[in-house]
Amino acid sequence: MGTKFSNLNISNNDINTINNENCLYCSKPFTNELWCKECINSLEKLAENGNREAIFNLAIRYEGGNGTEKNLEKAFYWYKKAAENGDADAMNNLAVCYEYGEGIEKNLEKAFYWYQKAAENGVKEAMFNLAMCCYSGEGTEKNLEKAFSWYQNAAEHGNTSTMNNLAGMYYNGEGTEKNLEKAFYWQQRATRSNEWKYHYTCQKKSFSKFIQFCGITKDPNSLNYIIVMSYAKKGSLRKCLSDIIKFKWQDRLHLLIRTQSNS
Repeated sequence: MGTKFSNLNISNNDINTINNENCLYCSKPFTNELWCKECINSLEKLAENGNREAIFNLAIRYEGGNGTEKNLEKAFYWYKKAAENGDADAMNNLAVCYEYGEGIEKNLEKAFYWYQKAAENGVKEAMFNLAMCCYSGEGTEKNLEKAFSWYQNAAEHGNTSTMNNLAGMYYNGEGTEKNLEKAFYWQQRATRSNEWKYHYTCQKKSFSKFIQFCGITKDPNSLNYIIVMSYAKKGSLRKCLSDIIKFKWQDRLHLLIRTQSNS
C-alpha cells in the first residue's frame, strides 16, 4: 500500500506568498519527483485554488501513482478541470480517459469531442487520435476526408506515427486522390525519422565509446539526408580495439548484432 497523506490546513495567504510551482513545505519545485511526503497535499491545495499548472500536474500524479496512490477517478476529475480551463494537453488526456474508460465510464462520443478540441488547439497527438476516430468511425461517423486532413496536419506538425498512415492514404487513394509520389515522400519521412532514433539510441548506448555522433546534414548532390559521425575518437577504429576488448561479452554481442544488421 502506498503512503497515505493527511489533510492539511493551508491558508489562502500561504498560497499567495510562495512560488506556485514549489511545495509549500519543502519549497522545492514540483518536478518529476515529489520531494517530501506533503508535496501531494501542497499540490492539491494549489489545484483547488485554481492554479492551472498544478491542476494538470496533479492529474498526472494520480494517473501514474507518482507521489501518491494511483487513482484514475481523481486523475479524470483533475484532467476534466484542466481541460475546462483551456489546457490543450489535458483535453487530449481527458479524451483518452473517455476512450478507454479510465476513471470514468467509456464514452467514445465524448472522447471524440475532446480529441477535436485538443487538435484544434494544436496538440499533434490529438490530431493523430482524431484522425483515427474519423478513419474508423469511433465516436463519430466514418469520414475518410476528415481522417486524411487530420493525418496531414499531424504529420506536418512532426508526428512520425502519422506519416506512415498518411502515406497509406495517398497510396490507396483514401480521403484524397491517389498519389504515389506523395505516398513515397511521407514513407521516406517516416523511415528517416525512425532511422534517426535508431542511430541515436545505438550511439548513446554503445557506439559513443568509440564513435562520435555529430548530427545530420543533406547531401548537396543526391539531396539525401546523411548522418555525420566521427569514426573513432582516437583517429581510427584499430586504435579503439583495446577499448572494445574491455566490453563485457553481452555488450560485444549486442554491438556485433547491431553492426551486422546495419551492414
